[in-house]
Amino acid sequence: MAHFSGLEPVALEYIEAEFGELLLNLYSLLNHVPWINNPFATRIAHRKMLQLWTAAKIGFATPRTIVTNIPETALAFAESLPGDVAVKSLGAITVTEPSGDGSAIQYGLFTRRVTLAELRSVIDATRHQPTAFQEFLEKQYELRITCVGSRCFACRIDSRTEDLTADDYRLDTRGLNHTPQECPELEPKLHAYMKAFGLNFGCFDFLVTKAGEPVFLECNVNGQWAWIESMTGLPIGHAIAQELITACRSRSLAA
Repeated sequence: MAHFSGLEPVALEYIEAEFGELLLNLYSLLNHVPWINNPFATRIAHRKMLQLWTAAKIGFATPRTIVTNIPETALAFAESLPGDVAVKSLGAITVTEPSGDGSAIQYGLFTRRVTLAELRSVIDATRHQPTAFQEFLEKQYELRITCVGSRCFACRIDSRTEDLTADDYRLDTRGLNHTPQECPELEPKLHAYMKAFGLNFGCFDFLVTKAGEPVFLECNVNGQWAWIESMTGLPIGHAIAQELITACRSRSLAA
């Protein structure tokens, strides 16, 4: 980006928008080829409110959730819950701010458990942006289920109850125990979810409650999976390659 250094911020914003539009045009020209996943399907399927609505319609258990920037509404929701509330990001996990030495500072919001007393102390900040508030559910463990075509690879992740990984395992992913697990009872609903969005790949996050019920949290339609394969040996990469090979062969035969 050194050759852009003399431009005004508004010019840089315009250039970035044009590059983004160019990519969308290229994607549209390649709409007929096999994708994992089609980028336009990905854009729709990434929306978390639609994810929760679709998951509930299919039959998954989902946490009680609201999205609001009205402090009184957020507080009333938190007061209606039997326990604590989880505060989550709707979209971007991190934003980046350049620092004076040429490096960058990242700010982000992972899932955070908040007590009613804590929420009351900062509730006015809710006015500044839409915020997702969700019923915080005590869990035994989490499930990361990577679906590739018709295949599902489930991994149990045991978070530590004594630190922040109890709220969000991403705070120390590789320091937690990962175990392959069979979940045949979930597979029909997983396939129905994928079909609803026109996906052939998705990384699903569930928590399993103390009572043993899997609860849908979200589906990462462009999610990371290599660390799961590295820690468990589940052949996710091979399945992705096979999915692409099969799709290409099918198109060749149809041509």
